[in-house]
Amino acid sequence: AAMKPGKITAALCAGLVLVLGCSPASVERSYVAQAIDSLHHYSLHQARLDKDSLLRAALEDLTDTSTRAHSHAILRELVRSIDRHSDLFSPGQVRGELEPLTKNTDLYPFQHRLLDGDIALIRVDGFMQGDSLSCGLFADSLQRAVLALHERAPIGWIVDLRANTGGNLYPMLAGLGPLLGCGDLGWNVDASGLKQAWWYCRDDDEPEGSSHITLVREPVVFNDTPPVVVLVGQHTGSAGEALALSFVGRSRTCSFGARTAGYASGNRMVFLPDSALLNVTCAWMMDRSGRTHPHGMIPDSLFEREEDAFRAAEEFLLTWRERSSRIACN
Repeated sequence: AAMKPGKITAALCAGLVLVLGCSPASVERSYVAQAIDSLHHYSLHQARLDKDSLLRAALEDLTDTSTRAHSHAILRELVRSIDRHSDLFSPGQVRGELEPLTKNTDLYPFQHRLLDGDIALIRVDGFMQGDSLSCGLFADSLQRAVLALHERAPIGWIVDLRANTGGNLYPMLAGLGPLLGCGDLGWNVDASGLKQAWWYCRDDDEPEGSSHITLVREPVVFNDTPPVVVLVGQHTGSAGEALALSFVGRSRTCSFGARTAGYASGNRMVFLPDSALLNVTCAWMMDRSGRTHPHGMIPDSLFEREEDAFRAAEEFLLTWRERSSRIACN
């Protein structure tokens, strides 16, 4: 008797599994092994990690009925156990981060205004999008806000990063670039000591020549160096910490508030075959003074209450001319 089409298809599929060894369990084992190989290769903590032990621990939790979601859960738990900044994001989570800003309610997560006493306030709460359109719109809008405040000739600036939980550093750097100026603003330093700088713009005298962040057409830098107080706190994390560290070493600059979140490390993004994202901590952030901050950045002046830090920043800028031309932060 002739075999029905449905049964033929089922038989062929079963035969392929037997011949190729591509059972669901073997597919998931291969997927997990590839992820762990990337994790071990790029991790800042590679010296203390044993790849075979990591793989054995992960495979112990896989079964013949394990799904891709199960593999994600196993890897996520393993990755997070290595350090607090590494993580794994499912394909759905990745797609959400890449949606243009127009699909989100908070189009521009920053605020700006001129306070009493002619103090410029710019608050940047982080920027999570990764698509080029959103990055360009955010960078341009933030820089326009900074330039508009500058035209009103403020006596000083408060840059409030207390709610900046991180995200995409470069659109934020581009927006605040006129205040930061040209030159290396900090580095990511890996386990071997290799340094990779982040910057807004570079002058002709740099070894690499002049260049600037491509998110802006031309790098605008203020001719003067206005005094700045950077506000940080326990929610300032990851790229928010990098942004705060970019002001360390800038003249006429102080930081007020509380210790930051302790995610001052650089991450390597590794996309897995199913478009899941493995975010691996690969470097420490280093400021221009040569310091790393593995447990968070400690500001120049510590305050227990946020409102006290803000009032102190206002008072500091109102009276800084009376102190001297060189700001003493403490």
